Amino acid sequence: MNKIDVYSDGGAKHNGNPEKREAYGSYKIIANDFEYHKKKEKYSNESNNQAEYIALINALKYVKNNVKNKLSKNIIAFVDSQLIIGQISQNRQVKAPHLKPLQEEASTLVKELNVKLVKVPREVLVKELGH
Repeated sequence: MNKIDVYSDGGAKHNGNPEKREAYGSYKIIANDFEYHKKKEKYSNESNNQAEYIALINALKYVKNNVKNKLSKNIIAFVDSQLIIGQISQNRQVKAPHLKPLQEEASTLVKELNVKLVKVPREVLVKELGH
């Protein structure tokens, strides 16, 4: 495969209230212009930012374990989270302790798979993922 596009997004309903919070995430893998895999997930009571990270991590793990081969040099992950872009691509400090392990895992996968992270408008992810 010469090209792998990854679309990921996460969010949380009632984000400000951990007792009512409902987190979710989804991702889609497109390999050589063919929709290879799409998944929606529910998480427990993670925050919006945690859900964003978890969706990206799960997508990249899926690519690593099921799609990527030695010919895959062009992997692009499309996200709408400026936080993720900043903390992974721009080496911004992770201030929230609950995000640190997620940032470390995502960063490791991004480096290992040589992923290019691209910030896209929310509308792109709504079109690709349905939310």
